[in-house]
Amino acid sequence: MSRWLQVLRRLRWRHYVVFVALLFFLAFGMMQIARAFGHARGFREPPDLPAAEWMTIRQVSHIYDVPPDLLERALGLPERQPDRRPLGVIARDQGRSFEEVRDVVMQAIAAHHAAEAPPKGPTPPAPDRPR
Repeated sequence: MSRWLQVLRRLRWRHYVVFVALLFFLAFGMMQIARAFGHARGFREPPDLPAAEWMTIRQVSHIYDVPPDLLERALGLPERQPDRRPLGVIARDQGRSFEEVRDVVMQAIAAHHAAEAPPKGPTPPAPDRPR
């Protein structure tokens, strides 16, 4: 008889219970680790959410990483305390459609990101160093 069969025959029922519990907790832990990595993967890049009517200027500026006063200037809002109205209300108060306001906001965001982006093209050569 092999050595492993002798060892298995000497085990009591408590050993099997502990072994099954160990397998259960290992499986549960692996599942939680996989779930945590799945959530962490989603935090890398924010989704490109289009500006919605219910969003405020602060929310849009946070999502697209632009200063809120840039969006307020693009919409022609007076400089005062931060405007907490949703974009839909701002559009209605200005007598414009929401689509028009959204286009103005998205153009301002695109212009800001284009101004911040490094110039595209070949990198300048490194200066010659004396050897």
